[in-house]
Amino acid sequence: MNTAQFLHDAAMEFYDLARIAKAKGKSDVYDDYLRKAYALDKEAALKKQSDSEDVFWKHVYARSAGWLAFQLGNFEEARLLAAIGLAGKPPAHEKTQLLELVKMLPENPNTKAADMLTDSVFISGILASANLDEGEIKIRENGKKKYRTITVPKDFIQNIGRFYLGEMVEIEASPLENNQNTLRQIRRAA
Repeated sequence: MNTAQFLHDAAMEFYDLARIAKAKGKSDVYDDYLRKAYALDKEAALKKQSDSEDVFWKHVYARSAGWLAFQLGNFEEARLLAAIGLAGKPPAHEKTQLLELVKMLPENPNTKAADMLTDSVFISGILASANLDEGEIKIRENGKKKYRTITVPKDFIQNIGRFYLGEMVEIEASPLENNQNTLRQIRRAA
């Protein structure tokens, strides 16, 4: 495991702890964990920029750190990380997510991030299938027999199938109006 990947994985663990703290109503602990997650993920994103061989993860780490900066209200840093992630030729899914981040950044620097974030859906379970033609993955949720379908951009789904098929995963998705979800982030469950 390289240093950037280690930093990113540690950042995602702090992010998970932040979400747990938030669910328990511990806002001070939430803020602390979120700041730690951001610091580690920003470092991972910046370290990955010097890697000329692994272009895919350059964009992923920049997008991830950019969204964390956004959640903390560090809008200028979020804008900078989005620009880093958009440099070169990012995969379509990452480009979409980075452009969404840029679009959500306020013109007014006094706007609070918490007032701007859309709700997310968190799903964990086994990645049971990846349909390349339809751009969908199916997750069998922990302890349940039913499957949840999540829409994934077609150019991103191949990597998901390769790296996560059959694995326990944790997914953050954006809910859509028609009771479907679109993938925002995926990672192996701890």
